[in-house]
Amino acid sequence: MIILDTILVLSNENFSYILKNEINFEKTINYLPGVYLKNRFPSSMNLNYRGLLFNQIGIYIDKFEINDPQTGHHNFNIPLNSLDISYVKLRNFLTLSTINYSEKKINFEFGQNRERLFNLIELKIKNLSLSYYNNFEIGHYYQIASYIGDYGFFGFRRNDFDATGFFSPPTILPFAYETTTVFLGIINYKQLGFLLRGHFDVFLYDYRKNDTTIIKNLKNEHFSLKSQVNYVLNYKNSILELSYKREVLSSNIVQKFLNRQFTFRDFFKLNSHIYLRNLHLSIGFEYLLDNKDYLITPNFDIKYKDLLFSISTFSRFPNFLELYYQDPANVSNPNLKPEFYLSPEISYQNKFIIIKTFYRYNYNLIDWIYNNDSLKFYAQNLKPINSFGFELFTTEFYRTQFGLSFFKYIINENLNLKYLDKTPQFKFSILNKFISLNVLYIEKLDEKLRLIFDIHIRYKFITFGIDDIFEKNYINDWIKPSRKIYIKFLKE
Repeated sequence: MIILDTILVLSNENFSYILKNEINFEKTINYLPGVYLKNRFPSSMNLNYRGLLFNQIGIYIDKFEINDPQTGHHNFNIPLNSLDISYVKLRNFLTLSTINYSEKKINFEFGQNRERLFNLIELKIKNLSLSYYNNFEIGHYYQIASYIGDYGFFGFRRNDFDATGFFSPPTILPFAYETTTVFLGIINYKQLGFLLRGHFDVFLYDYRKNDTTIIKNLKNEHFSLKSQVNYVLNYKNSILELSYKREVLSSNIVQKFLNRQFTFRDFFKLNSHIYLRNLHLSIGFEYLLDNKDYLITPNFDIKYKDLLFSISTFSRFPNFLELYYQDPANVSNPNLKPEFYLSPEISYQNKFIIIKTFYRYNYNLIDWIYNNDSLKFYAQNLKPINSFGFELFTTEFYRTQFGLSFFKYIINENLNLKYLDKTPQFKFSILNKFISLNVLYIEKLDEKLRLIFDIHIRYKFITFGIDDIFEKNYINDWIKPSRKIYIKFLKE
């Protein structure tokens, strides 16, 4: 049974992490081993898992992948608040479930994030969901969602925020401001499902080279539209999912690159699952109609007593950003090949602990390589890369849970990569009802252990918290810490 204050995370279908010490939606996920959230405030957040890049993490809501076909950024930029999300699943993709729509809840939070005051209001009553966030200087967002019983929802969200230093160091982009507007609709009726997602993005920035601003008030505008229809067929111990998807992008970047107003891609997808006692076999097939290319991703896991052995594969086509995007600091590549990886994993679970160890072979992984002569990043397929890691997580005892994870890419080439982190990634977590501790070693630009110590004291419907107590300086120009002092009221 799923309860509302439990975050359920599945790294594979059989062995699961269960976090019962819920703090808030984003914070609780961040304490899971192998999971890293990079955010400055809620509308600009990327999730990394086991060293995977944000483009390789699929975000699903009620069985639909809602990643933005334009960029893959802002996967959490959705017209839902934490009161709408009852549980989460994670297996190289993140699944958010929205059930029990009629629960009446209101969440009000206010405090100070660094030198900025902020407030957050979330409300869910009957078939309506609302939220508003404002930190008074860097930006704000507001959203509204309306549910259709148990069949789905329609939602709208608007974000305005200062993006300086988030996408590129301030030495390159001394000023950057972004607004995003999202519409999302999901309807499920019996075996049929429908998705419609619209995303309008305006990015305004100055570009600096050699300490001189050479381009001022450059504006990039993008509108993307994603539509999909699903049909699910269940027969005894097997499931067959058929879907047709269209992704559309209209952008001033596309106009410059392709000399036309918009571009689109059509996909046909088939996923099959077979369950035989302790064996689970699945095969994914994705066909890109435009260039008649296809991807095949088989997966299986088999359980024996407290052991689980699984082999996972993943593949994806390059997105619009990697194919067509260009600005003074970034150059895309229309000849990119699809990514692929294969990952065997062994897991052990008893009533006290979960241990996982895995290896991953990465082929044609896509990243942006910096060129010192041109001062630009170029999108490229990388040579084959090996990686490995392990995770450990305890069950709850004395209201406390512990987590430990390690991950490392093995890269022989000396490349200046934009997103891929070649440094070892280590995390140790302690989570209980009152105190949380994260020790991270993951910083791409500043390689050191980062101690994140939080206190959250909850009495009935009131929570007092201090996040990131000992952090005094920004870690680097890429990401800023989330230290804040807050009071939170959750009324049911």
